[in-house]
Amino acid sequence: MSERNGDKSRFGRERKRKIYERKRIRDLRKALENKAPEPKTATPEQEGVESLTLVPVGPGQLG
Repeated sequence: MSERNGDKSRFGRERKRKIYERKRIRDLRKALENKAPEPKTATPEQEGVESLTLVPVGPGQLG
């Protein structure tokens, strides 16, 4: 049935539910945007890369 044909109760309920859902989603997005942390630069420890020490190699040390 359409709203015009007398099913106003169901259409009204669904309309209110849809409005409430949209408002809830907007509020959630707004809260997450305000709560979002600053992006951090990854350190070598976080990436699992150990600090590397470069040792100079002379011409007689190559195998």
